[in-house]
Amino acid sequence: MAGREFEIAGYLVDPGRPLAGLVGGGLQAFAARPARGEGPAAFAVRCRHHHPPRVRVLERLPEPEHVPNLLVPLGRGWHGAGEEGPELHILYALPPGAPMMLPGERRAPLGETDLIQNVAKPVARVLAELAERGITHRGIRPDNLFRSKAGGPVTVGEAFALPPGFCQPAAFETPAMAMCAPAGKGEGTVEDDLYALGVTLLALATGQWPLAGLDDRTGIRLRLERGSLAGLVGSARLPASVATLLRGLLSDDPGFRPSLDEIALWPGGARARPLTARAVRKATRPFDFAGEQVLDARSLAFAMANRWQEGVKAVRSPALLAWLERALTDQQLSERVEEILAAESIGASDGDLLLCRLLAALDPQGPLWWRGSALMPDGLGALLAEAYAAPVPSRERQRDLADMIEAQAICRYAGEHLDRPGMLEIDKMGRLARAQARARVLGAGRERLLYQLNPGLPCLSPLVRRAGATTLPALLAALESSAAGSPPGGGAPTPLDRHVAAFIGAQMEGAVDTLLAAAGDADRPEEAGLATVKVFARLQRLQKGPPCPNLARWVAAIAAPAVATWHGKAARERVEKALPEAAATGDFSVLLQVLDDPASREADRAAFAEAAATFARASAAGFALRAEAPLRQAEAARLGGLAAQAVALALLGGTVLMLAGS
Repeated sequence: MAGREFEIAGYLVDPGRPLAGLVGGGLQAFAARPARGEGPAAFAVRCRHHHPPRVRVLERLPEPEHVPNLLVPLGRGWHGAGEEGPELHILYALPPGAPMMLPGERRAPLGETDLIQNVAKPVARVLAELAERGITHRGIRPDNLFRSKAGGPVTVGEAFALPPGFCQPAAFETPAMAMCAPAGKGEGTVEDDLYALGVTLLALATGQWPLAGLDDRTGIRLRLERGSLAGLVGSARLPASVATLLRGLLSDDPGFRPSLDEIALWPGGARARPLTARAVRKATRPFDFAGEQVLDARSLAFAMANRWQEGVKAVRSPALLAWLERALTDQQLSERVEEILAAESIGASDGDLLLCRLLAALDPQGPLWWRGSALMPDGLGALLAEAYAAPVPSRERQRDLADMIEAQAICRYAGEHLDRPGMLEIDKMGRLARAQARARVLGAGRERLLYQLNPGLPCLSPLVRRAGATTLPALLAALESSAAGSPPGGGAPTPLDRHVAAFIGAQMEGAVDTLLAAAGDADRPEEAGLATVKVFARLQRLQKGPPCPNLARWVAAIAAPAVATWHGKAARERVEKALPEAAATGDFSVLLQVLDDPASREADRAAFAEAAATFARASAAGFALRAEAPLRQAEAARLGGLAAQAVALALLGGTVLMLAGS
């Protein structure tokens, strides 16, 4: 898209000069030059929200001069406006030359010395430098290695603007990684980078792209059946030192791959190792699955995963156990499968989880499968972003991921792979993800999980989506702009919808969770309104945000029921009158002071308590009078009777005297 130059991290980016061949995954790259003074010629990569860049990795990368054979970002920043809002741009220095080899291209093979000294060793040094910081590269492939026409060591290209491994062709990934959705591969390990280096060396040594002419599924199946080394190398003739190196790098058992130190000293530093890893166990007869003849367990898992509904039916068939026991003769595996079948309910609603567990048992190196899609558990965040943040969000994908989390498939997967490193952390992640996704209070739920797992993702609320707010100050500014509409927020009932609340909760790491939950309590509007004011007051104070009069008026309207929480009529009238004036300041602390000033509240409570006590005393006195009324009436009646008797006696006496005198 052509347009004016814009500045990012001290560079002027020219959107009218796109550059091809520098990044993959469908991202765009543009020429960039220093805005002031001198600096290297550069290019800017435009990221996209639904395939989030590796933000946590970007924060831990070394300075460019520390890794001379790696394109390390020079800086990054946000620019643009549109339906999806501003987009992150990452700046890199231009590589020294063209890519080593493009996909599908044929070139003259590189010599043995060139491969070892100028490809294998520089890449190993880069991977070692990243590994010291706990970082994987996940983008080692021939079209992402660059060098000048004069030759020399290669420079490793960009790998941080997309989810890890997103651009890697299936042939350059281990079979397990190749099965995963591009966004769901996770960070992986250095062993995954070493495997990719092995395939890269093979491509450059033969001058052609590995597995050319085969679709991804066929290429994966070939490697599962024959092993990666045989499936990739085939009958290719390789220099002796390179062939020995590839035997280790392309082993399907990560333990057989050489270390980075060994590669740095190759061939003299190579430790003795078997020529190949364990051979693929083959059955004496094939298992017929949906017309596909399968001879090994991993291939069977892959076939069943790709035909999910047929797989759900097959796992319930006695034929599977019989084949594992009698044809594959893997007693340990057959016993494990039998345990899973006995432990899991086989009702139709549980078929997905049952097959998920069975696939994990059949392929101990494989990914987590769910309804025909695969991922590594730590790739969950990027898949959630893809499902929720795409220009057209996928409701079906959102539902599938939600069902997978609810079924605790991640925990079950970890339970089948406890011999692999990091599985206890994966199990914990699965449990926390389920607990978070189940939460229904405002500020929690699936939305909170989305932002927790994608720290650089902008808030996806319809109120602010076009603003691309990735920080709390940006969110306040976007809500202020949204509130300027009439009615506030485009008719939304509250600025704290589920996405805004979840974004705030994730950014503040739980510091306002109680307030957010109260703000979402529709049964107590007075408490919800006051909690909403408190959330924004804390947000504005901590972020030192500017006044937000439009947003404050919106929140004041929501908080109006809180006026009724004041006891005194005069206090209510005072608060009601002061509320619009406080909102007009745009300062939420002023608004909160009016609604919930501690001193005024205490005085109001004291006055109410005194009035209540006076009322209680009066009520008690009245009650006592009412309680004594029957006694008083009885006493009055008694005294009246006595008086009547006395009068009667007096009258009688007078009458007697009169009669006597007469």
